[in-house]
Amino acid sequence: MTAMVLTLIGSAGVGAIVTAVLLHLRESPKAKADTAATLASTALAIVEKLEDRVTVLESRDLAATAYIAVLRQHIEAGNPPPPPDWPEILKSIA
Repeated sequence: MTAMVLTLIGSAGVGAIVTAVLLHLRESPKAKADTAATLASTALAIVEKLEDRVTVLESRDLAATAYIAVLRQHIEAGNPPPPPDWPEILKSIA
C-alpha cells in the first residue's frame, strides 16, 4: 500500500513539490524554515487525502470480491435469475 500511496503522491503533486524545493534553496534561513514547514504540511495533507481514497477503494474491492463469490455460489447452486442484490457499498457504482 505504501508504494501505491507514494505513486499517487508523485502523480498528484510532484510539480508543486519540486517547485517549492527549488524556491526553498534560494531563500534565507528563516524563509527556508517557513517554506519547509509549509511543504511538509502540504505533503501531509496530500498523503492523508490519498490514504482516505485508498481506504474507500480497498473497501469497494473487498465488497466486489465478496459479491463475486456470492454470485458464483448462486450460479453453482443452480438458482435462477435474478441474482442476489448488490452490496450497499457497490450500489453507487452498479
